[in-house]
Amino acid sequence: MILYQNELLKLDFQPSQRLLEITWPSFEGRSKEESKLIITRVLNAINDYEVNYLLIDAKATNLGIEISQFHDLASFFITELPKTSVKRVARISTYDQNREQLVNHLASGQPMDIDYSNFTNKTEALAWLLPEQII
Repeated sequence: MILYQNELLKLDFQPSQRLLEITWPSFEGRSKEESKLIITRVLNAINDYEVNYLLIDAKATNLGIEISQFHDLASFFITELPKTSVKRVARISTYDQNREQLVNHLASGQPMDIDYSNFTNKTEALAWLLPEQII
């Protein structure tokens, strides 16, 4: 069920699996405040629907922002995520190796009780995220 969709963000929730699929937005041309509101919308959906499994599709995301702003936004998300009901996060990676290195560095620097892994496609990500369910 689509919880939210506009030109920036798509949130698709599968209630029977407690799975939220996020098509991560492009932050190009967005202010830091607007970008933070987008991330807050995601966190609110996670809390409102008691999401346990999170699939982030970041492969087509065009940041178009300074690396320091990306660092701040990613740090905010990574800091707030452990305060939710999420148990596992699968992320479909971009082809931007510099950004992937930064994401992995930020994720590894946070003490989280959340299983996290990167993938190159949705099929592999879902198989890892929901190993006991037929996809």
